[in-house]
Amino acid sequence: MVASDAQGNLFVLTDAGEVFQFDEDGISAGRSGSLKMAGQVLWIAADGCEKLYASTAKGIFVLDSAKTFTRKRVLLCEDT
Repeated sequence: MVASDAQGNLFVLTDAGEVFQFDEDGISAGRSGSLKMAGQVLWIAADGCEKLYASTAKGIFVLDSAKTFTRKRVLLCEDT
């Protein structure tokens, strides 16, 4: 699966549950996180607030600044 954000970054989810990030020029920014613990991933998406979301068999997860996916119950995008 592939998702893109407002800055042109691409996030690629591998079959092994790893997420890799690429910049708008296609240069790898490295591993961005892992969803191995989350079960089957249904989709990934990025929002305008620089967050990456994953819908999985175990709920919705958000990638945090430490490059760790955390399960969330309520998701809000706040404008600054």
